[in-house]
Amino acid sequence: MATVTGKAGNAKLGAVVVCDDGTYYIDRLDEWPADLDGKVVEVTGALEVVDHPPQDPALPSTAMEGEQRILKNARWSRVE
Repeated sequence: MATVTGKAGNAKLGAVVVCDDGTYYIDRLDEWPADLDGKVVEVTGALEVVDHPPQDPALPSTAMEGEQRILKNARWSRVE
């Protein structure tokens, strides 16, 4: 299990927490509830790291590249 604290936000691929060490996606959460969006939250979940290889620059792509950190079975609370 991993616990991170950062700012809740919404990205194209779903809800995220932006922390000092990077961005964490929240598995199965499309967007934060309005009362948490933009607020500081603490999130705990099983951390999965997915490495997306570089795409062929000759082909058009909107795919993600690099490391993606995903928190699965996440639970969260607002930090006051």
